[in-house]
Amino acid sequence: MKNSARKRFGQVLHEIRKHRGMTLERLAERSGTCKGYLSGIENGKCNPPFAKMTILLCKVLEMSPDGLLLLSEVAKAPIEVQRVSAYTGFNERALLETEFHLKDALNREL
Repeated sequence: MKNSARKRFGQVLHEIRKHRGMTLERLAERSGTCKGYLSGIENGKCNPPFAKMTILLCKVLEMSPDGLLLLSEVAKAPIEVQRVSAYTGFNERALLETEFHLKDALNREL
């Protein structure tokens, strides 16, 4: 699940960035990070950023950070924690619902 959660975070970030009409270069410039790092995140090769950077990215992208923070923290959790989360009610379905709500919010803006 760890890799799939990491990839999902990257895909969602990519879709939001594209929806906002922003290039990787512009997002990197406005968030004070480098294009290569953001590209790695979007492609699922790098772990999602820590909360402070996730919040900053959301601010630059003019969106609430709640959904991306959730996806980010799950993607960074050790696999053992992710497995246990299935027993506590937080699972893949919750991730999919979070992703759906993020995308739905974007679609309503059109």
